[in-house]
Amino acid sequence: MYCVSPIFFFLLFVTRMHNAASVSASLGSVGLLRLVGVSWPWSLAAGIGVYLGTRSWKYFYIAARTAKRDLNGLYVLLRVKLALWRYMRSGSNIPSIFTQTVKLHPNKPALIYEATGETWTFTQLDEISNAVAHWARGQGWVSGDVVALFLESRPLHVALWLGLAKVGVEAALINFSLRCDPLLHCIGVSGSRAIVFGAELADGDLSAERLAALDAQPLDPLLATASRRSPSPCVPRKRMNGEPGLLVGRINQKDPLRRFDGYANQDATKKKIVHNVFRKNDSAYLSGWHFFI
Repeated sequence: MYCVSPIFFFLLFVTRMHNAASVSASLGSVGLLRLVGVSWPWSLAAGIGVYLGTRSWKYFYIAARTAKRDLNGLYVLLRVKLALWRYMRSGSNIPSIFTQTVKLHPNKPALIYEATGETWTFTQLDEISNAVAHWARGQGWVSGDVVALFLESRPLHVALWLGLAKVGVEAALINFSLRCDPLLHCIGVSGSRAIVFGAELADGDLSAERLAALDAQPLDPLLATASRRSPSPCVPRKRMNGEPGLLVGRINQKDPLRRFDGYANQDATKKKIVHNVFRKNDSAYLSGWHFFI
């Protein structure tokens, strides 16, 4: 038999009564603030503050000691929120924001690879991502296509998805720890047209014959010979009689902005539609002069 001291029950009773008083004060403050028209979020926040404050004065001491840190965090959060709002309002995207950053800080470090100490400046990252963009366009990929990236974390990983984004290609980032069926599933559901994989993740033979059988090519030599200039929205086309090419709009029947059902006159419709422009078996609408994406 164990005997429990009456002091224990007294302390338990006092603790519960203190908790009840804290809850009552908290609910009372919420009701009072709502009565004077304060919104629910601010009323609940005040109620929680009253509850914590009445439980122990130590809470206010901790809040005062950490106020500077919390205010700095709030300031950073508000700056990020404001910047995102401005970018969304102006219709900016990641490539355009990155271009602005390159102009402001061309020689500042953009990436530092901890494993090797390798450092890329914003200018270097911009040039290599431009090479990726030109290489991607040379593969026939267009805006809306998906390319899977399956390689370990390194600076080139950032340059790949940034370069693909510059020409509107989406990068599906595949977890490099996946193997076998989970890997095949992720690649399949991504809907990717191609895969960029790191040789360090390839299990088995990577001889020239094996790569040729997979229709795979080493990426480094291709990027080394690609242009480092910013990719232009204009796609070169063979010109006739010194005239520029035709303005072409890709037709996508699932997109209301790119849908084209044709004219009442079937002959006029046939003259306006061309095929195999951006990729095999696609359709595009002819209008005006100059050839743009």
